[in-house]
Amino acid sequence: MLKFLLLSTLLFSFSSFKDVKVQSDETKIKGINFVSPTKKVSANCVISTKRINANWIALCPFAFMSPNNPNVEYNVQKNWWGDKPEGISKLTAYTRSKFQKLKNIKLHSIRK
Repeated sequence: MLKFLLLSTLLFSFSSFKDVKVQSDETKIKGINFVSPTKKVSANCVISTKRINANWIALCPFAFMSPNNPNVEYNVQKNWWGDKPEGISKLTAYTRSKFQKLKNIKLHSIRK
């Protein structure tokens, strides 16, 4: 009985592989995370991602939280240029203007 269960499980697992499809290079997501730059940058920072064949970009700004305060602080003096709304909007515009796809904007929070 055990041999039958093992054999049927093995056959079932192999038969399920027939529906597996391999993605082509055009549909494959080859992404990169951009951690916010400290100072203002030009559109050339996005162009450099083409050298590593990235076709999606995720922007990752940082924000700050206090232990006893549920508010997220994201536009304060200690934030880097790329963490502030101006920097994120510029980086978003650079990404879209260079024909790359913007995957998402992932907010990272740090406790003070």
